[in-house]
Amino acid sequence: MADQDHGPEPLEVRVVDEKTPFSQNLPVLALIVSLAAFFTSSVGTYFAYKSYRVSVLPLITIWHQPNGSYNELTWKLANSGMGSARIKDIAPT
Repeated sequence: MADQDHGPEPLEVRVVDEKTPFSQNLPVLALIVSLAAFFTSSVGTYFAYKSYRVSVLPLITIWHQPNGSYNELTWKLANSGMGSARIKDIAPT
């Protein structure tokens, strides 16, 4: 009875940490990818903002033309943009 069987011997498990060059640089690679995504989205947002601002601004155009055989000059003023324009004063020079 001195040699009682306590069951099988426990297995010894060793974890071997095999690091590859790719796995060692993974945090740096993730940082580079996230910074590139941030830069790309920032540039896209900036150009979308600039495009939006230009699309709704008023575009005032002025042109003149001689009026046929008459001795007069015609001036035209038009808002070609999408935004509203308020003209407060006109000063011909």
